[in-house]
Amino acid sequence: MEVSKNAYYLVNDVLRAAKLYKLPSLAQLCRERLFSASPSSLFGGGVEALAGLEEIAEQDEKFSDKNSEDDPHKQVEIPGGSARTLNDDMKFALSDEVWADTVLIAEGHRIPVHRCMLVARSEYFRAVLAFRRSSTHLTTEAQVSNAMAVVNVEDSYAGIVRVLRFIYYDQVVLPSLNRKDAKGDSDGVEQEAERAEGAVNDYLAEEASDQLLEDLVAADKYRLERMKRLCEHAICVTVANCLEVLAVAELVHAAHLKQVAMRFVQTHLAQITAREEEFRRFQKDFPPLLEELYASLRDASREEFLLRIVH
Repeated sequence: MEVSKNAYYLVNDVLRAAKLYKLPSLAQLCRERLFSASPSSLFGGGVEALAGLEEIAEQDEKFSDKNSEDDPHKQVEIPGGSARTLNDDMKFALSDEVWADTVLIAEGHRIPVHRCMLVARSEYFRAVLAFRRSSTHLTTEAQVSNAMAVVNVEDSYAGIVRVLRFIYYDQVVLPSLNRKDAKGDSDGVEQEAERAEGAVNDYLAEEASDQLLEDLVAADKYRLERMKRLCEHAICVTVANCLEVLAVAELVHAAHLKQVAMRFVQTHLAQITAREEEFRRFQKDFPPLLEELYASLRDASREEFLLRIVH
């Protein structure tokens, strides 16, 4: 019983700290824990139990009154009436420059970031920042910690921002395929609108593919395995992009995506070879991959032949 009682007081102390430091999510968890406890199991029941609860409530009330005198903004406004999540706070951290201790430079843009996040999430940044730390001539630990690190990255500005969004709150930015529907009053206008809509959809699909392939390469570069797998499974293989997808998958060792692209080429071989310029460029730039593709086609044809014999 004594352990439970001590735990009750401990949770109550954490609740006070949560109020002091404006942590509404933690405060709510503490309240739920306090309300779920049985007073009789903590303080022995009867008058003793009520006295124990009254003591805690009295202490909490004194703390709240003191805190309200020190800080007039006692109530924290939560958007939508709900407590902030960890992702909400991490999104705020990414946009906050006050505590930033590192700057990434991409296409001339300066992006303030936090060294601890880069080191914790990316092996690439861990190695880069560790090298900078070991090669610096600063003499004290405080000087090393307070020095602003500057890292130039070769990625596009939009691309590195998407990488940072994943590093901070574990989300991959999927391309938007939304577009306004074209409408017409006559048959001719409607047909023209349909053609325009098809062109827009093709363009958006190509843009989406380019973005996800760029993010896949970036995830491989920065050693973000989860981001790499998410991009790998989000890419849609089409006749227009299958050869490029196959080449990128080979480059970054994305086995699943490579297998999907190989099967797609086998199924749509006539349409793909009809795009002569693209296919010739693929033959020239990726001869080993082309040989592997031919081998997979031969194996597939052999399997199909054997199945026909059996059946």
